[in-house]
Amino acid sequence: RFSFLASTKQIVSSTNNEDKVIVFERGDLVFVFNFHPENTYEGP
Repeated sequence: RFSFLASTKQIVSSTNNEDKVIVFERGDLVFVFNFHPENTYEGP
C-alpha cells in the first residue's frame, strides 16, 4: 500500500540552517519541512 516506505531511494536534497528548511526525497515523493518559528514559505 505504501511502497515509498520500502523504497531504497532516500536522498536529502537540501538543507538550509538559516531558513531552517529541509527537503528530502523518498521513493517518488518529495518532503519539505519548515522548522522556522516565525517564517513561512510558499511555492510559486
